[in-house]
Amino acid sequence: MEKNLDTTSDEQLWALVKESNRLAFNELFNRYWKKLYSFTYGTFRNHELSEDAIQEVFTSLWDKRGDLEIRNVKAYLYQAVRFQLAANIRKVQFSELHIATIDKIRYVMDVEEKINYEELHQKLQQILDELPDRCREIFYMSRFQHFSNQEIADKLNISKRTVENQLSRALQKISTSIETTFICFLLFFQLL
Repeated sequence: MEKNLDTTSDEQLWALVKESNRLAFNELFNRYWKKLYSFTYGTFRNHELSEDAIQEVFTSLWDKRGDLEIRNVKAYLYQAVRFQLAANIRKVQFSELHIATIDKIRYVMDVEEKINYEELHQKLQQILDELPDRCREIFYMSRFQHFSNQEIADKLNISKRTVENQLSRALQKISTSIETTFICFLLFFQLL
């Protein structure tokens, strides 16, 4: 009977598949793959989704062969592919929606980070403006112009120890002011 599988009815092939006959399974696959592909592609115009749905249906058919009771193989395959395709489309749509949502969240976070950075930059500038002139000058030379403490001392004709004291003073003022701002920020959001 296996030599003439191409003339065997679908129901007879299914009976052989239930007995784990791979040749019968391959015959069913070869008999319906192109028809099912034409059906799914003609409806949804998506090559990948069509192929995936058919592959998943045939994989499931083989895996569950002992448990399935199929009276009309052709009707079963078309219905199974239709359901699988719908499930795959829902997954793809969910993924696309999920990706779009993540992109929106990322955009909002980027905007918030930019606003926070600008607020912090403004606060730092305000703190620096409040420093005594010499202290501010030393801080700028150290942090923004990247001079060493000795280079600053040489350029301003002061001792290295004075430079270190002035930097320490500036950093302490900045640290205290930023910390106070941060605590106020946290308290503000806890009250909301």
